[in-house]
Amino acid sequence: MYTWHFSNGQLGYDRSDEIKAGLSLACAGDSIGLCDYGFHSSNLLIDALRNAKGNFLSLCEVGGKIIEGDDEVVSSIRRHIAVGAIERTLHLFAIWCAEQALSLVDKPDERSLQALAVKRLWMDSKATDDELARASAAAGAAAWDAARVAVVAWDADAAAAAAVAWVAAWVADAARDAVGDEAVAAARAAVWAGAGAAARATAVLAARDAVGDEAVAAARAAVWAGAGAAVGDEAREEQNVKLTEMVLELPEFAPYKDLYIAQ
Repeated sequence: MYTWHFSNGQLGYDRSDEIKAGLSLACAGDSIGLCDYGFHSSNLLIDALRNAKGNFLSLCEVGGKIIEGDDEVVSSIRRHIAVGAIERTLHLFAIWCAEQALSLVDKPDERSLQALAVKRLWMDSKATDDELARASAAAGAAAWDAARVAVVAWDADAAAAAAVAWVAAWVADAARDAVGDEAVAAARAAVWAGAGAAARATAVLAARDAVGDEAVAAARAAVWAGAGAAVGDEAREEQNVKLTEMVLELPEFAPYKDLYIAQ
């Protein structure tokens, strides 16, 4: 059984072993428990990201006694078969999430699109910190503009635009001054912001054609209360597929692509 595990490069707790390919860990099977004792990992990469404590990703083979939860697996045996630092991939994935959210609206603000374009350039040292900061600020202004229209007139298109514009601004700015674990945390937050924005925007646009004031009011309340779980689950599944594809193209993980897909 192959799973995913994030770390800061060390085991942690009472052990300081460096996590590297070939590391094999074992403990007594009768002592393990979810969120308790044992070696934890996740079946889905997107779930592993939710629990990430660093930018070092491991593809693991787990065995012995295994207990599976909703988003985690705990096992008595965990072998790290491939390990790599994927900070850059996480940032690129966050940008992709934001672009997917922006695609939900008919005419996304050019400032939002430009912010993500500048973020890509910045990652390749083709844009300065100041250029990225200006682009991020402009994207934030675009989100505020759409939000004002949505609040004043309850315009569904503006509400959807505001939801996705915020994530574009966040992704553009996320981790601009952070490195290592802080950068991973920022990229992870951007991913979840993108998922939430996509769910809210889709739900708002679905409510646009609702009949009657009561239907619109109910839909509006549900959206901003965080409803649209089905949309969120669909976006999460799509995100997991995309992130997994990106990771399995990296040189550390590519040799195990067929092995992982075949399970």
